[in-house]
Amino acid sequence: MSRFATRPAHSRPPPPECTDYTRTVASSRCGANCTAPTYDSEVLSRLPVLSERGQSPAWDTYLQRVYGDADPPTYPIDLKRLSWLYYDSLPIRVVPAQRHPYCLALYGHAWISPLDCAFPTSRIGAFGAFIQHYDPSRGALRGPTRLHGAHRRMPVGVESHAWVEIARTSTNHPLERCSFWYFHAPGSGIWWNVGKTYVANVTEDEDHWFPTPLHVAQRQGLLPCRGSEALRRLIRDGYHSLQLPDLARMYPNNHYEIVDLRHWSLKGGNISQCARSHGEYRSGFSAQQPCSCHFIQPSQTHRVPVSIIGCRESRVRNCGPPDVYSAL
Repeated sequence: MSRFATRPAHSRPPPPECTDYTRTVASSRCGANCTAPTYDSEVLSRLPVLSERGQSPAWDTYLQRVYGDADPPTYPIDLKRLSWLYYDSLPIRVVPAQRHPYCLALYGHAWISPLDCAFPTSRIGAFGAFIQHYDPSRGALRGPTRLHGAHRRMPVGVESHAWVEIARTSTNHPLERCSFWYFHAPGSGIWWNVGKTYVANVTEDEDHWFPTPLHVAQRQGLLPCRGSEALRRLIRDGYHSLQLPDLARMYPNNHYEIVDLRHWSLKGGNISQCARSHGEYRSGFSAQQPCSCHFIQPSQTHRVPVSIIGCRESRVRNCGPPDVYSAL
């Protein structure tokens, strides 16, 4: 039997062991860290274009672990199109930079937010790292959206009704009570369809859609789910998602987010970790396989919980090796 064989959708995968991450977090404190770039954080120049299977057996193994056998990778593959890397079976050494949302973006570098912070980009960092495709010197995203081919440039945002790879983690952020928020994460192996989608421009940042300051909402016990008139207009007009590809005006360490409007509730109350609709997620290299979404959480407890979504049909995602965290 292949070690990449899928598990039955109804089984409950065991939680991963994250001892090394737990040990590191226990001795760290959340702060406005902006660690310097290193050789081990720079990854874009180290990601090859794979013309065919067998060119790099180590990368073949990694991609097969991410995407599985039922819908395997199709070559050629330009790995520079990745914006998410798991630590599992990763062929290169990667030690991500710790970058607070207000740190300047490091184009081409792997990054997570500082350990033991409440940011979603901290909590997800036990399992892997983002690759920064925002170039502050150009004020623009420079990365592509898909892995196929070698020359297509990335549009700012994906087209309506496209399946897109996403990542997600647990958070107690007030806006998570309204609906599901996803990171745009080519390389995650988990797909979600954007449906009828609106791509925000650089002036339409979070304040444009959610004008109530979160510190005011939290102090007054409010939920900012009502949003702005612009947000409510999107919902009335039948949009299924809102893409926020360029948040650099608010957060210099840019990250690309997608907001689910299908399940938006003006009254809040969402406490689910995954959307429950049948067929909401898919897996495989071309989004051709089912994905029964579940949250992968370590067996250890943390002051700040860490987790990442996964598919029950896929292999368990493990936390990183000790040398990743010992260098942070």
